[in-house]
Amino acid sequence: IIVGKRAAIETRSLAEAEFAPLGAEGSRIVCGDGRIVIAGANGWATYCGAITFLNRLGVRFFVIDPAKAAMPQVPPARIEPFSITDRPFFDFRSGIQAIFRSSRSQLGDPRKGLNPELFDPKKTGSDLWIDHSAGYLVPKLLYYDQHPEYYAMDKDGKRIAKTAFSDHRTPLCLSNPDVARIATERAVAWIEMNPGQRFFMVTYGDTGFWCQCPECLKLDPAPGEYATRLLHWVNAVAKGVAAKHPDKVLMTFAYSGSNKPPPTARPEKNVRIVVATGNACAPFWDHAAAADALNVKNIEDWIAVAPDQVMVCEYLGAYDPAMLPKTASRLAYYRRIGLQGIFATYGAPPNFRPVWEYVWSRMMWDPQLDVNALAADFIRFTYGAAAEPVIRLFDLARAQYEATLKAREPLVDNYPPGFYTPDFVNASLDCFRKAVDAVAADAAMKKQLQVEEGRFLNDVVQHMPAYDLSEESNRTLLGYLDAARTLAKETGESLLFYRNTQSLAVALEKKRAGYREVIEKWLGASADLQPIKLANGLRFTPEMFRGCDYGPEQFPSGTVKSHPDFPCPPKVCAGVYMKTKGGRGQETSSRMTVDFDLAEVPADRQAMLALEGQDAISHWMIDKQKEWKTSIQILINDKQVFSGECGFVRGNWSWRQFPVPAGCLKPGRNQLAIRNISPRGWFAGCWFLVSNATLTFDPTAPGK
Repeated sequence: IIVGKRAAIETRSLAEAEFAPLGAEGSRIVCGDGRIVIAGANGWATYCGAITFLNRLGVRFFVIDPAKAAMPQVPPARIEPFSITDRPFFDFRSGIQAIFRSSRSQLGDPRKGLNPELFDPKKTGSDLWIDHSAGYLVPKLLYYDQHPEYYAMDKDGKRIAKTAFSDHRTPLCLSNPDVARIATERAVAWIEMNPGQRFFMVTYGDTGFWCQCPECLKLDPAPGEYATRLLHWVNAVAKGVAAKHPDKVLMTFAYSGSNKPPPTARPEKNVRIVVATGNACAPFWDHAAAADALNVKNIEDWIAVAPDQVMVCEYLGAYDPAMLPKTASRLAYYRRIGLQGIFATYGAPPNFRPVWEYVWSRMMWDPQLDVNALAADFIRFTYGAAAEPVIRLFDLARAQYEATLKAREPLVDNYPPGFYTPDFVNASLDCFRKAVDAVAADAAMKKQLQVEEGRFLNDVVQHMPAYDLSEESNRTLLGYLDAARTLAKETGESLLFYRNTQSLAVALEKKRAGYREVIEKWLGASADLQPIKLANGLRFTPEMFRGCDYGPEQFPSGTVKSHPDFPCPPKVCAGVYMKTKGGRGQETSSRMTVDFDLAEVPADRQAMLALEGQDAISHWMIDKQKEWKTSIQILINDKQVFSGECGFVRGNWSWRQFPVPAGCLKPGRNQLAIRNISPRGWFAGCWFLVSNATLTFDPTAPGK
């Protein structure tokens, strides 16, 4: 067995000329005359060839641990002679797993270049990552104090303050020749310190703040179009790199101001343009394409001016109701237009994520593979006794995808309205039931499948064929919600279920007035969402609040590291945002309510509302918000109990009591409402979070 280019040439198994057509990642695999030869132009290419060879023998790498490779079929006793050349279709493939032949191992990490101590978060608080490299190429800790002119100027002629941006968001003055010189020197050094990597990001900071100095503005073909100045800088670096390392590839983003291709400037040959796109979230790719509803103009415009030099950076996080045909169609489109790669797919579908990761990785190497066969192989390996019902589930989704494509109905919220028909939903739920029953003895697998079923139902109720408030429609909707709630209880996902259901009520109200009332009435009847009786009153849990902007969920939901502004003990809570400029402040937000019944209202006792909560701020634009205080209004039956600065501890939990004025409460149904009345602010600002609420009647205090 001869592995690698040098061994192949020295043993005269392959000639030097045979490697030229292989490119950077292709390999030659030859079996015959008592030997097996696997060789690519470099170590990584040879590794990829070894995966190809083992795949041909029937080995399948379904998980990231090579030791867990599977052999679905008995390997042959004899390998018949063959000779193949294999290379990937896409030059760069998103993902981080080498066993799936993803390209991350070929990407240079700017934190492993010059001055790594500058980018150690423990030492400097740096947030530099692999994608936006301006902070490495011209680090503010090295240059800002002596040369603030290296960084962007605002419209008032002032350079951005050193404290106003992080490494990840570094905004440069791209017309400054010293910025290009320094970036080139540091890029070359970075490459020389990482000779095994092939791709290096030369990118502007992750910010929409672009320099407004006269020299930068002269480079722009039109106000707000910054791609020309970006290429002015990137090309200068690319020429310097090409002179010393012609085999290296530089990548830069068409993003946040540089989206539109410039009229005359073109990228150097060693530069790849990475166009940011949200198209991966389109759940019905073919339907959207047929309706001309895909936002692909930027991609195709860039390919028109820079053929063979364009990649994409995708954002993917939405539920994928028909994952397999959508994935195959998207990659077929990328292949058809000549896209060179997928730099990153930020996120993944929440449903059947391992299936997607395997299929996506295999098809980025070869987009002409059979997506259904790939998925079936993986499912049989992963789901054991439940495999056949799960495969059937994917088959049903594909058939429904194809049927609705033929029907050519206009999309509603990006879905064909006829997708989730009762017959399709019931057939899919039957598959879930059979899958769960098949693995009843395997608690972990059973829960995994039940969680998937809950995700399916959550998507169903958001995209039903009709929302007409008819008795039949309501019965169907609430039946699905009943099933989803039962699953949520069994899998410990109740908080997520209630959060999703509250969001559903808001979304459906926009489609048809009256649906919020239907859903909230159903929620209010839930035994899990009733007030807890106290000796002298009632306790309201966070799950009971309706219309909240946050929760019910645990806050903080991650670690202290993931949300350093809030090092408080975790508690389940509900909350409301202030009205904001950036879209968070919906018409129905900034007010949350809880309904409760009182048999009587004692006239001789003081009613007291007590809240455990906190005054919180978002980590977005935190410097602008540190002095802000959250203001709230508390109402009972639309009568004011309190209005003003909330007075709760910021960033931690505390209690406050609010006397309830006479006449607010009444026998029968009552409603407590909490509004965030902080002044309108930035994208996200002041929050008010409640983790506990009680309404009590103090027998020692007379009513007022």
